[in-house]
Amino acid sequence: MGRALVSVLPDHGIKRWLEMGCGPGYKMYPVCDAIPDAEAEAIDLSPHFVRYAHTRAKAHGKNVHFAQMNAEALAYEDARFDLVFGILLLHEVPETAIRAIVAEGFRVLDSGGVFAHVDLPGYKHLDPLTAYVMDWDTEHNGEPFWRGFHEIDIEQVYRDAGFIDVETRPAHSNLGSSGDYYQGKFDYHVVMGRKP
Repeated sequence: MGRALVSVLPDHGIKRWLEMGCGPGYKMYPVCDAIPDAEAEAIDLSPHFVRYAHTRAKAHGKNVHFAQMNAEALAYEDARFDLVFGILLLHEVPETAIRAIVAEGFRVLDSGGVFAHVDLPGYKHLDPLTAYVMDWDTEHNGEPFWRGFHEIDIEQVYRDAGFIDVETRPAHSNLGSSGDYYQGKFDYHVVMGRKP
């Protein structure tokens, strides 16, 4: 997913970036590699993920500052970052939290900065059977906010927060032949907006 994000990021000087909801942290590694001179920061609500992600990043030679923080109420000053992103974050929270997270992303971005979110394509981009199976599986297997995320107009949420040049870009990641379930080509959508 990090590779998918990097494939569609605008080519401009990113000096400082933030990942919201980093979880175990490994999805950010392609961003670290693509922008090696940028100051990298990552947050998660879980102190256990923050500790694990920090330990893992250090072991993989990734220089990232981690902090336990709620993405709905960031402790950063205004205009701190050039890039703020989340990977599979917004479908894990209710719509009120989505709106708060996008608004916080806007607040902490500098002028010209980009807010991006990587997720699986919405139902309208899937064949009906795949959409049905995905909806049923997520509804009955621990993803209570999945359907709501796919029913809102996320681009409009960005615009409501003040972003311009909002667009959804298809992106994919090729994982090669790792021998496990996660191999081959995976399709994602990256919703991006720019702070004026």
